[in-house]
Amino acid sequence: MAAPHPALDAAVQQFAQQPGVSLADVSALRAALSADPDVSQRLDTQAARGALNGFALAAAGTPDRPVGEYDRTTGTMTLPISAFAGSHPDVGAVLRVQAMVTEFGAKSYTDAAGVSQAVTPDMLNNLQGTLNNSPALAEQIKRAATTTDPLQPSHRILESFAFTAPGAGVGGSFNASDHAMNLVSESLMTRGAHSSGTYNPHDLTFVIGHEVQHGFNAQAAAQARTVFVHDVRTMAASPGPVHDYTALIERHIQSGRDDEAGAQIAGWNALRSRVQHDQGHVTLTDMANALPARTADFIERHGAGFVAHGNVQLNPDLSMPFTPANVAAMGHNYFDRPTAAHRQPGDNRNPMALAHSGVEDYPNYYAGWAVATIGAEERAASHGRGPAPQIQINMQHAGLYEDMMEKAGLNLAPSKQSIPYLDSSTQPATQHAFDHTADGPHQYQHVPVAPQRLDDPSHPDHALYQQARGHVVALDQSLGRTPDVHTDQLASAAAVQARADGLQRIDMVALSTDGQRLWSVQTPPGRTDHLFDLRTSVPTAEAMTPMEQSGAKWPQAMQQFEQAQQQAQGQQVTQQQMQSQGPVMSHGGHGM
Repeated sequence: MAAPHPALDAAVQQFAQQPGVSLADVSALRAALSADPDVSQRLDTQAARGALNGFALAAAGTPDRPVGEYDRTTGTMTLPISAFAGSHPDVGAVLRVQAMVTEFGAKSYTDAAGVSQAVTPDMLNNLQGTLNNSPALAEQIKRAATTTDPLQPSHRILESFAFTAPGAGVGGSFNASDHAMNLVSESLMTRGAHSSGTYNPHDLTFVIGHEVQHGFNAQAAAQARTVFVHDVRTMAASPGPVHDYTALIERHIQSGRDDEAGAQIAGWNALRSRVQHDQGHVTLTDMANALPARTADFIERHGAGFVAHGNVQLNPDLSMPFTPANVAAMGHNYFDRPTAAHRQPGDNRNPMALAHSGVEDYPNYYAGWAVATIGAEERAASHGRGPAPQIQINMQHAGLYEDMMEKAGLNLAPSKQSIPYLDSSTQPATQHAFDHTADGPHQYQHVPVAPQRLDDPSHPDHALYQQARGHVVALDQSLGRTPDVHTDQLASAAAVQARADGLQRIDMVALSTDGQRLWSVQTPPGRTDHLFDLRTSVPTAEAMTPMEQSGAKWPQAMQQFEQAQQQAQGQQVTQQQMQSQGPVMSHGGHGM
C-alpha cells in the first residue's frame, strides 16, 4: 500500500480541476507519482511546507519547456504538454527534475564574504531557463535524474543541485557519492550594476552539460580509482628500497583525462543545441560568437569563418560524437592545457586556471589525490618492518609540479603529514617532500624543500645535530683529535640514524670497543640504571660521508620516527582502555 501524501494529493486534486486538463493527464500524473515513491515523498514534503501548491499544464501553443517550470512565488509547477504526449510519456522524468528545482529554491549558499544567502527567484529562473532552452541538455538532465546509479542502486545519478565552495576555482563540479551537481552561485545571478552575478546562459549551458556527463562517467572513474588504490597498496607492501609510482600516477591522470574530455564533448553538444534552439540554425561562427573561450578547444579561425581543429571530428549537424579519437583530441585540447606560468612558446591554447587563485592545471589537480593515497598506503604498509622504502616519482615525465600542487591547496588529510619522495627527473634523483597546504600554517603556499645539510640553522632537526656534534667534539678531544669536517659528517650521520630509530634527543655518545661504531644514547630523565635507554649506532666510517648525502636520508628517517610515535601512542591508548575495563576472568587456563 502506497504511503499517504495528503499535501501532495491536494496539489494533484487542484491540477485535476483546472480547465484543459483531461482525465488522461491526471491519470498520467498519478501513475508517475505512484511509480516513484521517492519523488512522491520529496514533493509531498515541499507541498507540506507550502512551497508546492499545485500543478499546471502548459498552455497550448506556448514554447515547450521540456523539464517543466516551477514558480516559487505561486508555488505552481507547470508541466510541459510534451511530457504527456506520445507512446513514451516522460512525466516521471519531469517530476524528478522539478523535485530538484523546488528543493534548490529553498537552499542557501555562502557568499564570498562568508555570509549565508538564500537562493533568489532570479537564480531559480536562470537555472530553469538554462535547462529548458537547450533540448539536448534537457534530455541529458532528465536521463541523469531517472537513471539508476550502478554504484548505489537505490539512487539516481543526479538527485540535487547544490553550490561549490567559495573560491573553489572551478566552474562547477559533480559529487558522484552525493548525486549532486554543484554550481557557482554567481553564475546563476543576472549581471547588474549592484550584483556580483556573472550569469551567461551559454556558459552555464556548457558547464551543466559538462558536469552532468561526469555523473554518467562516475562508474568508470570509480573503478579506475579502485584499481589505483589496489595497485598502490600492492607496491607499498612490496620489498625493495625504492617504490617508483610514476606509471601508476600517470595511469590515474589518464583516467581523469578521459573523464574530463568526455565531459567537455557533452558541454559542446549542450551549447550547440542551445544556439540552434535560440536561432533556428547553427554554424561554427555562431558557436564561436556564443562562447569564444570555451569553443576555442574545438574550433579555430579560418579566413572569415571557423573550422574544427584538425584533430576534431564533428557530425553534419555540428554535434560531436563520443568517439575514441574525439576523446583523445579533447584530452589534448582541453585537459592538457598548461597554466599561464607553464605555457611554452608557440602553444596557442588558452591557459588553464584551476583551484585557488587559478594556479593549477588538470594533471596536477588529479595527481593531488593520487599522492595523498600513496602517502597513506606507504605509512600503513611500513608498520612493524625495517626502514621504509623511498617513494619515487619522475615529476617531469608525469607533468607534475610540487609548487603548483601546494599553492593550489594539497590535501594530505587526515594525517596531514609530509610525504618525502625522490624526484627521478634529475640524475641522481633529488629529495623532495609534498606538504599539506589545504589548510593550516602553510595554506596555499609552496613549502620549499628543507635544507639538506643538518648544520644549516634552518633545518628542522638542526638542534638534534647540534646535540650529536657536541658529544662527538668532546669524544674527539678526549682522544686527542682536533674536531674537523669528519666530526661534522659523523655527527650528521648519527643524528639522522638516531631520528630513524626513534630517539628524540642524544644524551651521550660512545665508541664501540673496536672503534668501528659510534653509539648514541637517549636516557629517560631521572634514570641512572640504563635499563630503559634508547640506543642507536652508525659505523664510524660515516665520518667520510658528505653531509649532503646523510642529510638526504633525513626526510625518510623523520617519516619513520613519526610513524613509530603514532604506533606507540596507539598502543598506549589501547593499554589504557584495557586497564579501564578492570580485571577479567580467563577461561580454560591455569591460575598462578
